Amino acid sequence: MTKEVCAFATADPLYGQNVAMAVVLRRQDAPAIRQLHSWMKTHLADFKMPQRWYIVDALAQNSRGKISRDTVQEMCTRLEPVKLAALLQSRDGA
Repeated sequence: MTKEVCAFATADPLYGQNVAMAVVLRRQDAPAIRQLHSWMKTHLADFKMPQRWYIVDALAQNSRGKISRDTVQEMCTRLEPVKLAALLQSRDGA
């Protein structure tokens, strides 16, 4: 399902900050995203669920091979998040 995930803080007008995530998926289709969402709903508390999801090809790493959260966060500011609500409601496989 997933290859790598990086969670990070994102600005939120109501709460100040909220959780976002960048994820590298083996398959980037709607059923795979729905499956990941379902898995996360059963394993995470509601307040820990990322509010914005970004599908990326790779996560930036530092010189020691660890994920660079700051670089990933900045990269995602230039990307369009997944329209998760619409994707979860649709069942056409798109």
